[in-house]
Amino acid sequence: MEQLITCPKCKHEFELEKALLLKLEDRVREETAEEARSKAKREFEAEKAALDLEKADLAEQLSEARQQATDFREKELGFLKKQRELEAKAKDVELQVEREVSEKRKEIENEVRTSLLEDHQQKERQYEEKIRQMKAQAEELQRRIEQGSQEVQGEAAEATLEELLAGAFPSDTVVPVPKGMRGADVLHHVLMPGGRVAGTIIWESKRVKNWSKDWVTKLKRDQLTAKADLAVIASRVLPDGVDRFALHDGVWVTDFRSARGLATSLRGGLLQAARIRISATGKSEKMESQQ
Repeated sequence: MEQLITCPKCKHEFELEKALLLKLEDRVREETAEEARSKAKREFEAEKAALDLEKADLAEQLSEARQQATDFREKELGFLKKQRELEAKAKDVELQVEREVSEKRKEIENEVRTSLLEDHQQKERQYEEKIRQMKAQAEELQRRIEQGSQEVQGEAAEATLEELLAGAFPSDTVVPVPKGMRGADVLHHVLMPGGRVAGTIIWESKRVKNWSKDWVTKLKRDQLTAKADLAVIASRVLPDGVDRFALHDGVWVTDFRSARGLATSLRGGLLQAARIRISATGKSEKMESQQ
């Protein structure tokens, strides 16, 4: 026989074993439901925590992304600013280059214009100089024609002073003066029979119409430079008071007609003086050897 129990509320009768079993099932069901709720809650909380972590991570990533975007924008703005500055500098450099090229072009044009003008002026001066020389030559030719054959002969002697001396004294040496002596023309080295130099005469020829005292000063300087014993100026015009030739202020002056005769006389004097020196030197050496 199964024991019956009555529900105090509804007065319904239940078997005790079944009632206990139902109650146990209800408890198990409640405990299972509670455990399921607790597990679901834990899983929810775990999922919520995971979601919170993921949300926080996403938020951090978003913040970093925003910061990177901000940095990128700042860098981009800086790059654009530098690009604009470089473009502005490039335009300034281009403008400066254009200015310098324009100024250089103007300088070159001015130089070319000046050079062409100078060349033109130089050609004009050369042309004028040629005309002047041609006029002077024409005037000189006319003057020679008017003076007659005698004056022409004198001019020819003047032009061939070196030839005159070389022809008159073939045993001597007659050469043009070396460079550095602007006034003098010819060096006449007087030679003794053995080829020894007895002395040197420096010659200068003048063709101008008026005498200048500066010629004497210049020739004296050339005489010292050439170490010449005598100096002679052969000129078409002579100093006041000189007729044909004379010793003038330490320098011999002569006209061209008398040049050969004066050269012969001066040459003889140099030879005689050289012989006297040689003789005196020989006697002195002989006396020294006897002592």
